Amino acid sequence: MGTVRVLHFSIGGSTFTGIASFLHQYYRNMDRNAVKFDFVFAGKNSMQLVLEDPIFSDSSFIELHAVTDDLKKYDYAKLIKETKKILSEGKYDILHINTHRVGVNIACIVAAKRAGTKIIISHSHNVRRFIAGKSRKRWLTDIEKAICAIYIRNSCNYLFACSKNAGVALFGKTGVNMEKFKVIKNAIDTSAFVYDETVRYTVREREVVDDNTLILGQIGRLSIQKNQSFSVDVLSELIKKGVNAKLWLIGNGEDQAELEQKVVDANVKDYVRFFGQRTDVAQLLQGMDGVLFPSTYEGLGIVAIEAQAAGLPTYASTEIPVETNLTDLISYIPLSDGAQKWADYIINDISKHERRNTQEDIIKSGYEIKSAAKWLEDFYLNCGN
Repeated sequence: MGTVRVLHFSIGGSTFTGIASFLHQYYRNMDRNAVKFDFVFAGKNSMQLVLEDPIFSDSSFIELHAVTDDLKKYDYAKLIKETKKILSEGKYDILHINTHRVGVNIACIVAAKRAGTKIIISHSHNVRRFIAGKSRKRWLTDIEKAICAIYIRNSCNYLFACSKNAGVALFGKTGVNMEKFKVIKNAIDTSAFVYDETVRYTVREREVVDDNTLILGQIGRLSIQKNQSFSVDVLSELIKKGVNAKLWLIGNGEDQAELEQKVVDANVKDYVRFFGQRTDVAQLLQGMDGVLFPSTYEGLGIVAIEAQAAGLPTYASTEIPVETNLTDLISYIPLSDGAQKWADYIINDISKHERRNTQEDIIKSGYEIKSAAKWLEDFYLNCGN
């Protein structure tokens, strides 16, 4: 059997997203003589952070520039035309679509069918955030999405999602009950996150943090979805209660300027550190004492897996899927409880946890990347048979 060629399609952007991390982690743990990945982005290449990794020496990265920078307006005609051309010229065996956006999925499916691509996979990595309302427009939109879901699930050979809820969001309840639906876990390299006292000491010494300072961290795109603003509110409440605490924000995004102004207005500038986008997240986690994860919605939330793998108490909103419940380290708290109650909960809970090696817990739950990547590699090799 020759090399299976897979074209991965995603929206892309200037930030190294969870989807980019997923693709990077899986590909680096596959036999690249058996399976070859190329990448096409509706907008910008979101994998710039890891582009120098030798695993990509034989991969191509194509930017279509068919979406505005704010990801609100798509040129669907261009998406179809350019994706069809890439698929036809590259003679790809598989198109793997990585987005929960309905319109983009349909455009990619149309392009793949016109190009004669044999295997089409739609992969939902997130959930759509619905705003409650009974307006006629909202009702019509839901009907339109339901019709699109029928087309997507009937046109694709396989339906993937990072969680059941993420699957329902794109394919509907009917879709997740089909034999072609599969949950693909956002697995990690557990060995990279195992708690190491020496690494913790080195990180905190480098960042000039003493042993008595409580370091809470949040990792992710600086955005409304990830809700770093709420984390700043939690920090403010902790400081009001006399806790010697600081907040590390890792990532970049569209909300950075607004968040920087907020920490000034809240008089906590000296207690918040903006790290930007980093490649040493596993090490920075070692230096923390807990992780905040107050997202307004998530398909899964790989950060919750990484935090638990690092032995850290993790304080997540109830919008985080229960599939992240791998250890006794994670707590789910409603955002509606407010920052003050979150602060009270953290004060009462965090001292109950001793830092420990949780690698076996993560492996038993199926979130070890080596075995997960081998499964996907075998799937690619056999799905056309």
